[in-house]
Amino acid sequence: MNKLAIASIAALAMTAAPAAMAEADTYVSLGYSMYSDDDATLGAGTARFGAFFNEYFGLEGEASVGFDSDDITDAGTGVTVNVDLGYQVGGFGVVRFQPVEKLTFMGRAGYSMMSIRGSSGPVSETFDIDGFAAGLGAQLQVTDRFAIRGDYTRFEADDDVIDGGLNTFTISAVLTLNGN
Repeated sequence: MNKLAIASIAALAMTAAPAAMAEADTYVSLGYSMYSDDDATLGAGTARFGAFFNEYFGLEGEASVGFDSDDITDAGTGVTVNVDLGYQVGGFGVVRFQPVEKLTFMGRAGYSMMSIRGSSGPVSETFDIDGFAAGLGAQLQVTDRFAIRGDYTRFEADDDVIDGGLNTFTISAVLTLNGN
């Protein structure tokens, strides 16, 4: 493909994206997420930004920073390891359905990656993991611009660091930036 065609496609994409965002229902949210598996439960602050491009379909990005750690004790050795979430980021496709005026149900699927640190005494190790994540949630519209959202997301790691994956429960306050 020649340089003129590439430049034309790039220019079109840059001008179309703001127009699409102007027509989209955009929102931000802040909340608390609890990541848990059979051994540990970790807490994090979670921020999300999303846009719905029509009544049903949208995209959502999220970032979390951990602040609640947990201790895991190995039954065989008696060694205790403190585990905490450094960060988590993800991108999702979102589908929504509104059965009644102020209640919206949603499903999402995408890709997530996170950094988890384990330490015991002077020894510390960080694990970077990534994989598929999918979940379901509900949102209750309190006012035209403010809502409360609760959701569940299942994270399946592509490696064996997290045996069986993570369950994530999030409660958040949602602010609609523009809605059509």
